[in-house]
Amino acid sequence: MLETKLSIISILYLLAAAQGVLLCGALLTSHKGLKKANRYLAALVFVFSLDMLSFFIDEVDSSMQWIRLQIVIFPREFFYGPLFYFYARELTQPNQHFLRNRQWLHFLPSLIYIASHWLLLLVDTPTLLAYINNEQVPTGWLLWVGIVGFIMEVPLSYLHVAVYFFIVYRSLKQHQETIKNNFSFTEKISLQWLKSLVVALLCIYCFWLLDNFLPEVFIPESVFEQILGLSIALLIYAVGYMGLRQPIIFTGTAEQGIIAPDTAYTDSEDKIVLRQSLLDTETLESLFVELEQTIQADKLYLNNELSLAELASVLGLSTHYLSEVINTQTQGNFYEYINRYRIEYAKTLLVESSIKLTVLDVAMRSGFNSKSAFYSAFKKQLNMTPSQYKAQH
Repeated sequence: MLETKLSIISILYLLAAAQGVLLCGALLTSHKGLKKANRYLAALVFVFSLDMLSFFIDEVDSSMQWIRLQIVIFPREFFYGPLFYFYARELTQPNQHFLRNRQWLHFLPSLIYIASHWLLLLVDTPTLLAYINNEQVPTGWLLWVGIVGFIMEVPLSYLHVAVYFFIVYRSLKQHQETIKNNFSFTEKISLQWLKSLVVALLCIYCFWLLDNFLPEVFIPESVFEQILGLSIALLIYAVGYMGLRQPIIFTGTAEQGIIAPDTAYTDSEDKIVLRQSLLDTETLESLFVELEQTIQADKLYLNNELSLAELASVLGLSTHYLSEVINTQTQGNFYEYINRYRIEYAKTLLVESSIKLTVLDVAMRSGFNSKSAFYSAFKKQLNMTPSQYKAQH
């Protein structure tokens, strides 16, 4: 008969595992927004739920009566990176083909690790326990399972996750540049949720590192394992909470992942290839003069949701040509270009306005969506706050 010793922490682990499964169901059954992104997030949450189940078993099964269940759920380390990458990619570059061409190779380490580890299920229980507890020297194929599944697993899994952190970071950075090349605002399309998730996962990754490499003279291993387990549990609950507070996680729109219109295409190898310029220097300069005249005459910069596509439509240009005109003639992006006009207009309101305006009023009238965005743009351009500028003038 199975004997277990429940504790508050073990119950928290079990509840977090159940919460994760319920969250997976909510994500998979959602009929709104980016469905593919929801599936990737559901898969990632499910892996974390397996983590919670594993922590629960470790906490209550001191006699290792559930060792075979542990073996089934143990090989999961190589799923974290690919699932997180595919989720982030779907938010930054939606509607990509899953496992197209060589993309299935992202899951090859996971499949190898599962295959090698599940071979232990073929071993009888006494031998298996002796093997797990290092009570006998493994021989034959058990030796190779130990090398692949235990000795190589730790450094390779850490490296594997670190590589995917870098890939996701690079994708977020590229996405941010794409936004600024196509929109004059970032408040609604900055993927703040994904950035927060990156930070949370990075914290868990650090706990994971310390759990394996920090000497026990500083903190007992059992304590750090509990910290790691509770941090994963907290992440699962946080995803559920944020899903209730910000339905964009479950009902995200295409606005979450913006691809620059008409600026690039994807070849058969899934590499981004920029179109070469078809405009000569004289044409670029002429179009820029026309752009400046239109912007100033119609004060289009006061539109707080002005986009590159909208401005291109006014000028009768393609977004590719307009983007090239702005980039080459201003050495900046669309976001910076429009905000320069907004700052100039705000400077006039701060100094010459006949009515008393608050900084927020000035920000809203100048085309900004928030006070924080106004402050950031103003200080970046003038190296002083709006209040300091007003006091000096």
